[in-house]
Order: sequence, then C-alpha cells, then structure tokens
Amino acid sequence: MGTTLLLLIHSCASDPFVLPEHLAPVDLESRVEPGQAIQTVEPTLTPPRKLPALDISSWSDDAGSKWQKLGLGDQATDLNVESMPLNEFIQVALGDVLALSFSVDPAVQAMDALVTLRISKPVAARMLLDTVEQVLAGYQVGLSMEGGTLAVLPASKLTGIAPTFVGARARFSMQQGKIMMIIPLKYSSPDEAMRFVRHFVKLGANASIDSVRRLNALVVIGDAAELQRFRSVVELIDQPSMSGRSVQIFRPIYWQASEIIQLLKDTLKTQGVLIAETAEAPGIYLSEVKQLNSLLVAAPDDALIAWVDDWISALDTPDVAGDTLRSFVYAVKHSTADELGSVVSAVLGGFNAAASGRPAEGDNDAKSGSPSASAVLGTGGSELRMVTDEPHNALVFVGSAQSYKAVYQLLEQIDVPAKQVLLEVTVADVTLESNTQLGVEWQFKGSSGGMDAVGSTLGGLGLGGGGFTYTAFDDAGAIRAQINALATSGDARILSSPRLLAVDNEEAKIQVGTQIAVISSENTSDSVDGIIRSFTYVETGVILSFTPTVMAGGQVRLQVNQEVSVPGPSLNNTPPINTRSVQTTLIAQSGRTIMIGGLISTTDSVSNQKVPVLGDIPLLGALFRRREVVENTTEMVILITPHIIESSLQLETLTEAFRKKGGW
Repeated sequence: MGTTLLLLIHSCASDPFVLPEHLAPVDLESRVEPGQAIQTVEPTLTPPRKLPALDISSWSDDAGSKWQKLGLGDQATDLNVESMPLNEFIQVALGDVLALSFSVDPAVQAMDALVTLRISKPVAARMLLDTVEQVLAGYQVGLSMEGGTLAVLPASKLTGIAPTFVGARARFSMQQGKIMMIIPLKYSSPDEAMRFVRHFVKLGANASIDSVRRLNALVVIGDAAELQRFRSVVELIDQPSMSGRSVQIFRPIYWQASEIIQLLKDTLKTQGVLIAETAEAPGIYLSEVKQLNSLLVAAPDDALIAWVDDWISALDTPDVAGDTLRSFVYAVKHSTADELGSVVSAVLGGFNAAASGRPAEGDNDAKSGSPSASAVLGTGGSELRMVTDEPHNALVFVGSAQSYKAVYQLLEQIDVPAKQVLLEVTVADVTLESNTQLGVEWQFKGSSGGMDAVGSTLGGLGLGGGGFTYTAFDDAGAIRAQINALATSGDARILSSPRLLAVDNEEAKIQVGTQIAVISSENTSDSVDGIIRSFTYVETGVILSFTPTVMAGGQVRLQVNQEVSVPGPSLNNTPPINTRSVQTTLIAQSGRTIMIGGLISTTDSVSNQKVPVLGDIPLLGALFRRREVVENTTEMVILITPHIIESSLQLETLTEAFRKKGGW
C-alpha cells in the first residue's frame, strides 16, 4: 500500500492522485451558488500581544561557570581501566588524572562494584570529567560542588543540594550536578506553555518544572541534557508566529522526524496546501525537534492539524517505510529500560551480550557509557537487534519497520503506569482485662457485625492457646472507633499510625524510633587500664515494611513485616530489648481492613510501701509495710487497610482527603 502511495505522488502529472474521502481538500466552488463569484480575502495579520519579558542581561551565560573553579581546561587526558573497584576508580579519575580535591560519602565508600572504562583517544580534561560523571551515574552516584571541592554522593542525596542557577541563554559546556534555569516567555503565557510542554517533554525523576506568572517565565530544574531538550521545545512554541495558531507535536514510530517531514511536504504540496518555510510565513509550518525525534506542526486552526494528523497516520506505517534497515528508539515511559528490555527479550529472544552501563564481572570488552545489554530478537522470520540504553532509559532497535511493528505493539501493551498501593496501618497496645483475657479478637467477635472472615494459627508463635490471629472486617471505621474508644478510656495506647505508598511489587519501609547502644564485647589489655568495651547499635521503636502485589479483582497480596521494640531497664549497662514482631503474607480486598492480633505480653511490677523506721524492724516491720504485685497484660493489635491507586487523579484525591483530615 505504501509503495503504491509514493508512486502515485511522483506520477501525479500524468495520473491525477485521488485522496481518501476523509483526507480530501474542501471544494469551495461546490459551496457557491451558480453565478456567484468567489472572493479572495487577504488575511489580516494581527500584531502578537507581547507580554512583559524578564531582564536576564545580568545572568550567567555559562552553566559550567561554577565548575570552572575546578581549573579544568582543554589539556588532553585519557583514562582506561578494567574491572577496577568503584572507589579506586574515583581516586584514579578525580585525584590522580584530573588532580581535583574531592570527598567521598561513606555510602559510596561501602560500594563494591567494578568499573570498566576505555577511551580510544585523549580528550580534554573537562570532557573527561563529563565522562566520569556518566560512568558514576550508572551506579547511582553523582557529583556535587561544595565550595571549591567536589563531593561524590549517592544519587539519593543529590536531591537536597541546591542546583546551579543559570539564565535562559546559558551554554551547557559542562553538565555536572543539577541546574536551575529560568526561561522568560515573550509571546506565550506560563500556563499555556506548561500545558503544552508537559505533554511532550519527559523530565527525569529528580527534575521539576514550574511556572512563575509574575515574571511570565518557566522555572526548570534538571541536568544539562534535560534542560537542553526542554529549552528547544519552548523556543519553538514561544514565537510571534505561533500566537493564535494551533500547535501540535507528533512523534513518528517508523520514520526519523526529518524523513516524515519531507514525506509530508511532498504529499501536502500535491494537494495544493501551502507549506510555510519559516515560522512567520502563512500556511502549515513543519519543524523537526531532534532531541525528541518529533515534528512540530503549526496551522491556522485545529481542523488542519487533524488533517495533517491523518496524513501522518497514513504515512507512518511499516508498509510505507519498507524493508530498509533502520534504527528505532523507544523512550520508556513508565518503567526502566532494563526491566522492559528483559520482558521483550524473554518474549521474542534471548540476551546475548552484556555491556558496562552496570558492568558484569569478567567482562573486559565493556565500554563505559555504552548500553547495558543487547539481544537479537526474532519477529516473523526477520531479525531485529535490541540494545538497552540505560543512561537515557530507552530501547534502541535496528531492523526493518515490519519487524519493529510487532515489538512496538508489545511495548505499548506492557509499558503502562505501574499500580500503587497506599497502606494505612494502626498499631495499638490494648490492655486486657477480665473480659478481654482471650485477646481483642474475641471482644470484636461479640460486638462487630461487619466481621466476615476469621483465621488463626493457634500456638504457631508460641503464645499458648491464643496464638496468632487475624481478622478481616468490612467496616474499617467501626473497628477503629472501638480501638479509639479504648484509647480514650486508658485501655489502649496508639503506638503508630503510618501511611505508606508503594509501587506494585516494590518494598516500602518506615521506621520511627531510636538506636540503643548495646555492649557487644569486653576485653582487657596490658597496655590500657580498665575494660575495653565494644558497642553495637540496635534499632528500636516501630518498624513497618511491606511489599504489595496487586491482583485481579481488586485484591492485594501483602508481605508484611511489623516490629515494635522497647528497651527495658538497663542490666550491667546493657538494656534488654523487648520485641514483638509479625512477619506474614496475607491477601486483602482494596479498601477493607485486616486485623492482626495475638501478640500478648505480660509484665509484673512490684511496689513496696512502708512506715519510715517502723517498716524496717525485723519481723514486726511486716506490720508497717505493704508489698503490691501488679500484673499487666497487653495485646498488640495491627489494623491494615490497603488502597489500590490506579491513576494520578485517584492519588491526588486520596492525598487531599488525608490533608483535610489532618488539618494541614
């Protein structure tokens, strides 16, 4: 079909091209009464409304100005290492080769990964620092500038470091660390630009974008590569010619953006459509966004945008693209390239090579910055090579458009937003009196009509006949009302009420407590007087971790690990740690509550009261003193309510509900 279409386009002089009905241009003559002349009206160009611009004349024009304090220039340097420990690589690269002052975070020092880097020819020192940063990024390690010293930190700590501030005209000569850029808008409002850009520019997890209406500007925080992509799109839409026009960005599947633009120009010209060569000229304007492999289309109205969209859909097919060997880049939207690539490889073929995005031991041929894995896939008899590009979170394919079609359809089905689970937990200590000696579960059995399931592992935890029990309830509010009523009367104490959000099949953990020093060993030495003691630190308090798995039918499988530990009175400088913990796997319906109970503890307290002097008389003193032994039995109760979050709107709704409930 695609071959026929192209042949018709090139032979339209001898054989008129017939458009499909939904793509046919409007016939104006058919809408005019007989004898009525068609009037040609010249378009009236309205000067665009120029919004107040932000003065950036005093801003820095170099995003690397902060990093130039390091004194790196264009002197040629090289660095080649094979299977070198990460910390040794940092010392060699930053200290020995680049002669920089730097510090290494303890978390990075604890890493034991191996690094392989090969540079074929010497490069400028400042470029080598860029390369080193890219290598470290593969191990979740980044660089930050603190004064005149480099700090080597885990990626998790970089989010709290202030970014380098630059202006909109900054040159990204170096890319270390986070950068904050303010982009003033001349012809667009911040809200309009935000709505447009957010649809087509994907920023990283640690990047952000916001609008400043007072300055009529956008504020973006990210790394240099992210800011370059963002700025290129903003510059395309913030033009006088775009004012009052419909603008849309399209990302072709089987073509490069430049190729599909040329096809569109050739095709639309045969229909008599005016193609604008510049953004200021009238007609349909087509522009390539190289960083996104996309094309920007600007037209006088939405109808023409939809018409161009139809043509793009007709041209962007495997049949039109043909059997030519091409490269295709799939930008992963909702997962990681490594995870998605593993699924595709398992379905259509096997991995056959590993490279050094995260280098494997013994792989001496890996090159830093290269993709992390490649595979040869079989799709309908044709071969398609896949490479996992972890630094850019993308999958790169080489093959024909027809072979890529099947893989693309699979990617669209599996690259979907991951479900999340919001877990509400209430941990309470309930005092067991004469009517509750068998545990809280029995009290709720007799008073809650919403209970629909009871399970137990009697004696499974060594707690006697009460054992470990859990109960599922329909009405979580009714159960919480009883727990809160007990707490009000002094019969229960709420230990913790955490709320945790976790991605499907990912662990979430919260810990509230203190570290207690415990003597681990005691030694004596002839050279040192006294006893030498070694201490270890034990975590105490409330510790909760869980891993959710979302199942069909709105059910959630939960692997729960709950621990409550309290230090007791110190004995010989070593306090005992009283611990009550639960490790279990259970299934709960979204929005319904599971109760875990049966963790019963008993403590005895002894108090003595006496009359001074008289109470100390042997034998007769018993008449003037009183000894009281009090036994206190409590049960730890855990209420768990999972909520499946399937969309960002649902998450925002729940967050707002909790915010209003908490009054903040």
